[in-house]
Amino acid sequence: MLPGLGYPEMLHPLMRELSAWTTATVLNLPGWQRQRATASAPTIAGIAEATADWLQHTSGPALLLGHSTGAQAALHTAILAPDRVAALVLVGPTVDPAARSWPRLIARYCQPLWREPPTELVAVRRSIMAGGISPIARVIASALADRPEQLITQLSMPTMILAGKHDRVASPTWCRRLADIGQTRLHMLPGGHNSCFPYAAMADQAIREAVNHWWV
Repeated sequence: MLPGLGYPEMLHPLMRELSAWTTATVLNLPGWQRQRATASAPTIAGIAEATADWLQHTSGPALLLGHSTGAQAALHTAILAPDRVAALVLVGPTVDPAARSWPRLIARYCQPLWREPPTELVAVRRSIMAGGISPIARVIASALADRPEQLITQLSMPTMILAGKHDRVASPTWCRRLADIGQTRLHMLPGGHNSCFPYAAMADQAIREAVNHWWV
């Protein structure tokens, strides 16, 4: 599991749900410490390369899940190491083409913030402080320059997109378009961009259903 902006705590509720039926691991990439990245370059490409390397040293192909910018990195990882990725889940894959500039991205992220539970900020507070401004801005800049719609057609493994009903950064319209381009499954969740945090049980159920469809 690859967290958005390198904030692993955002995926902890979903990790607990998934751990009831499989082994779930959240990779702490790029590894924020004292406002610097310690585990990989703080870019989509850097996170993807580190993930692909990690997968080469695991026991078998994995179901790779990414949230937000982590979804972009997961997509790159699947292309770098297709033999190590059994399936792909993209949760709120950024960035909606209509939000690919700093002003538009900030505006779109702030508009639905009231739909996000306050416990999210509490959960990721440590990571926010550890990441600082400049390194995280570098991740976001690489995300704005990335083009998931040009990569998703290159996938060779089963893929699903989870979209937040009220997400503006990775809007339902954008997620539906991306799913159509890649001919992938699409499942809607309540909530906004971080819907996998408050609705972890629903996200887990959607993933279980997809796994049953793909392999059982």
